[in-house]
Amino acid sequence: LPSEKKIDHIDRRLDGVVQLLEELKTQLPSPSLAPTRTANAAASASPASHGSHCNATEAAGTVVEGDSSLTAHSVFANDLLQKVVSGDSRPKMRERIEALRHMVEAMKTQPAAHEMTYPHAKPIPPATLKGCDLPPIDKTLDILKLAKSHRQLGVAWVFELFNLEHFPETCLAVYMAVDYEATSFITVNVTLHYLFWAYGNLLADRQDEYLGLSRLCGANLETALSNLPLHLPASDEVIVALSLGAFYAVELAKPSLAWILSSKASELCQSLGYHRIGTYNHESPDDGQRKQFLFWAVYVIDKRLSLRLGRSATIQDYDVTVPDPRSNTTVDTPIVCFFGLWVIGSRLQGQIYELLYCPEAIAQPEPVRRSRVQLLVERLDNLDYLTYETSVRPTWQDITTKESDLKA
Repeated sequence: LPSEKKIDHIDRRLDGVVQLLEELKTQLPSPSLAPTRTANAAASASPASHGSHCNATEAAGTVVEGDSSLTAHSVFANDLLQKVVSGDSRPKMRERIEALRHMVEAMKTQPAAHEMTYPHAKPIPPATLKGCDLPPIDKTLDILKLAKSHRQLGVAWVFELFNLEHFPETCLAVYMAVDYEATSFITVNVTLHYLFWAYGNLLADRQDEYLGLSRLCGANLETALSNLPLHLPASDEVIVALSLGAFYAVELAKPSLAWILSSKASELCQSLGYHRIGTYNHESPDDGQRKQFLFWAVYVIDKRLSLRLGRSATIQDYDVTVPDPRSNTTVDTPIVCFFGLWVIGSRLQGQIYELLYCPEAIAQPEPVRRSRVQLLVERLDNLDYLTYETSVRPTWQDITTKESDLKA
């Protein structure tokens, strides 16, 4: 029968496909080995993996490819093949199809540590951060105690959005390190910079000392950021460091520097698939929430800088499927509520650039531009209403600390 001949032909072709995929599989590291032996080997061979000890062992995630990629085409072809031969009862055919399915699944989860390193690069000495003095450890302990016992609005968002619940341990690790690891050094210094600045402006008797330590941490941060390599491992720690660095650059009124950092953070977020809801299917609720907040923090600064610099955002709304923070009913803290407003406002800033200021928008006839202005005004009015609704909530007072509270 013609159908049996087709299946026999498929059977013969499968032998070659499975053999080719087996050979390809032997050349690629297993995802389970990525953070250990394979990543270490890649790190020792690649200068891109160095740079203040920013090595590939941190790239513990997997690179996510979209529906237009070759991997997606392979999945489609495999599914189609299984449908065609589903009626075939030969064990050998079923074994080959199953082997093919497993290999395609393995190809879908290539470790970032393998994907983002050059296989033939020679090692070079990493940049060093020696000479960057940290604040006295007793002052750091004092400021951490203050931050824990008296939350301050100016810095509370840093801890909540970037999930720095283990920040004291990270601080201790940096203080005890012989040579500083770049991403941890950046995260510690930018957070201490914000803490010393916030409480220095709140406590008159410690103002000069704390603001001086804030400037010290800022100098350390700028030194570390200026020495980051082009190629960075795809990991949450790197994204946090880049994002905090971008917020710091905005404070310095350096939007172009902020754009460089936020664009890299955006690239890593999208490589790990944090903008797609399907990425979190196998994540615990806490891990999924943490990674989504991290993505939205990157989204906020990306959209704001897009309008400020007159450039197309690196994250497009049509490509985002994760729900925004206001849709998360499991977390109802004041910081998260206001962060949801940041996301909405940032989305509007991106739309203002897209609908009014990009070259395509400027070329539109005046009636079209007027209608777009009216649409944006309505959306801004809605944001004003949401802001008022959030600000009158009684929980607003929960994160406001006065100098008298600290001395009580």
